[in-house]
Amino acid sequence: MRKGKPIKIYLEEQEEISLKEYARCCDLAVSAFSRMLLTGYKPKPIPKEGFWEILSRLYDIHESMENGHIAALKIEELILDLLTLNLIPERGIYGNNKSLGD
Repeated sequence: MRKGKPIKIYLEEQEEISLKEYARCCDLAVSAFSRMLLTGYKPKPIPKEGFWEILSRLYDIHESMENGHIAALKIEELILDLLTLNLIPERGIYGNNKSLGD
């Protein structure tokens, strides 16, 4: 069951194409993509090929470290940076004209 009120907006053909492409790049419906933007979040595009394998390898290294507490913390920091850069939406206005894949 849908919540909320539907709205109608008018877009030029190229604007509609761009909106749908941006939403697709983020694996979001147009409505979900739009709501994120309206609430001040910058949706992230789907991570590039190999992201999950690199993350998995980092986790494997992290879990295999027995006595390297400082090294384990550094690996954990890298994992969090990788997740932040690729998955966690940024807060702020999406005001620049850069493509989402940049």
